[in-house]
Amino acid sequence: MGLIACHISKNYYIIVVFSFFYDIYSREWFFSNLNFIIKKTNSVLQQLPSSISTRLHYQHKSLIELIDGLSDTQVRQHSNTGQWNILENIVHITLFQNVIAERLQQILTTAEPQLSRYVVEADPAFHEKCRSTTSEIIKELLGARKSLTLFVERIPNEQLSLSGSHPEYGEMTIVQWLNFFLLYEAKLLFEIFKLASKVKMTQNLSMAE
Repeated sequence: MGLIACHISKNYYIIVVFSFFYDIYSREWFFSNLNFIIKKTNSVLQQLPSSISTRLHYQHKSLIELIDGLSDTQVRQHSNTGQWNILENIVHITLFQNVIAERLQQILTTAEPQLSRYVVEADPAFHEKCRSTTSEIIKELLGARKSLTLFVERIPNEQLSLSGSHPEYGEMTIVQWLNFFLLYEAKLLFEIFKLASKVKMTQNLSMAE
């Protein structure tokens, strides 16, 4: 048995184990089928990581637990520090999902696009949707997430390495853009967790008096 490592691209290697006895037939078979081996191996290597797929399916659902028991008034309650309230953070997540879907579509249809930074406060839809009820915006968030997940799952494996450039983080592949989105969403969910905890603590203190 022999072990050969073949450099495929700047990031990928394949290890091909095969029997060889330095006869002409074995060498000819290997090199004549090398392109097929590379193509099949890249297809496997570029699958969507399970860590991203799992978060894409389930991470946002923690929101329901975070705001459980809070009224619409409490969700809209602002702190003394002037930070966003819970509803504004939920709207941000909802809109950012749509932005990511648009960015991925651009990457799939344009060669290495330069993508601008999304500023949610400058989005007219942000102020409009902040007038929605909590149940309305959560329903929209869940629907948008389902659409995003289905869209991502339909992207062929060989296209997951396509990239677009972020003004701050540079060139990122589709997989990296998804990871960026999910990490940012987790940050917003943590903000919601902190805000909801303060509201619940205030509520408990009021009930104890």
